[in-house]
Amino acid sequence: MASISTPGQIERAIYIDFEGRGRSQKTHTAPDPRFVGVLVDGIFTFTALGDCPVAEALRHAPRCAGAATLPHFLEAITRRAHRESRKIVYWSIREPTVFSDFGFPLGELGFDVKPSAQKEWKTVHAMFQEKRKSLKDPSISKTRKNEARRIVDLGLLYHIASETGFHFPPAYPGGKVGKWSGAIEKMLVTRDYYCALTATVKSHYTRLLHHNQNDVLAMQHVLHVLSTRGQILSGK
Repeated sequence: MASISTPGQIERAIYIDFEGRGRSQKTHTAPDPRFVGVLVDGIFTFTALGDCPVAEALRHAPRCAGAATLPHFLEAITRRAHRESRKIVYWSIREPTVFSDFGFPLGELGFDVKPSAQKEWKTVHAMFQEKRKSLKDPSISKTRKNEARRIVDLGLLYHIASETGFHFPPAYPGGKVGKWSGAIEKMLVTRDYYCALTATVKSHYTRLLHHNQNDVLAMQHVLHVLSTRGQILSGK
């Protein structure tokens, strides 16, 4: 099992977060991610993924580092982690699953922040799980379900990072990343360059990028807080 414990390892780690359309309710599968945010040495980059016109169209979007096929990105980031003795840090099972599916299993290179964070902030995790369960409870009122949905949509990372003192921007949204990604992809099928997007869809792109940046920064923040509590962290 991978571990990470020193401030140096945490500071030098590669933090990644994939973005894309959500899991299909019909097939229960998620399409390949369309974007990836990476934080290394305090520098954040946002890359469009895929070998299709959509990724190429976003190559020159504001603050976009360019476009890459998903296998090329996975190979490059894995090689960098090996070469520079860095961990690859993430917050969900999706990231290591994508690496494995394309033939780049992370093994000891990978570190999932979530298990350690859930153990350390048990009260926050329990609250989050309770809200998730309430969404399926027919006895819960519509008002309470709407409030539970708002909490769940923000995600567990948001609640734990906020508990530890990380400040998300007031406009940080929940539950909209898949919608934004889908809208961008759909419009770029017929409008093959970023400048041709409507103002609304351009704003989706900007908010998606900011959302992703906050998530990787929050991951790093939570790891730092865990390390100050004297933990030797382990994760899959």
